[in-house]
Amino acid sequence: SKYAFLGALRSAAQMVPYEVSIGLILI
Repeated sequence: SKYAFLGALRSAAQMVPYEVSIGLILI
């Protein structure tokens, strides 16, 4: 389960900056 957690953490770390950049563009 440790690897699954790390995988989810990596995907979240990649999604957050993407959403933040979209938010900045929309604002």
